[in-house]
Amino acid sequence: MDEIRKTTSGTIRGTVTDGIASFLGVPYAAAPVGERRFALPAPISWDGERDATVHGANAAQLPPHPGMPDITPITGPGWVPGAEYLTADVRTPATGDLLPVMVFVHGGAFTIGR
Repeated sequence: MDEIRKTTSGTIRGTVTDGIASFLGVPYAAAPVGERRFALPAPISWDGERDATVHGANAAQLPPHPGMPDITPITGPGWVPGAEYLTADVRTPATGDLLPVMVFVHGGAFTIGR
């Protein structure tokens, strides 16, 4: 079943499973490419309805240092290439408005990413 929600950036279409609405790959800032590469995140908006039923792109990573486990492969299952990786997956009860949202920020050491 589809679930439609309006955000401050535009309308998104997600899915509902077992009473949980899932919105995947929802951008929270414009892609950091070109002149935006090392700048502050820029707002993003879109016209129409954005598909939020698939995961967004993954931030590119260098291969791991020797001896470190490869937990972020450049290619392989689950890897989504692309420049628009400033996205979030949002899950919430499918009923009601202004519901709480839990945010998970993955770790990183700013030493092996690019």
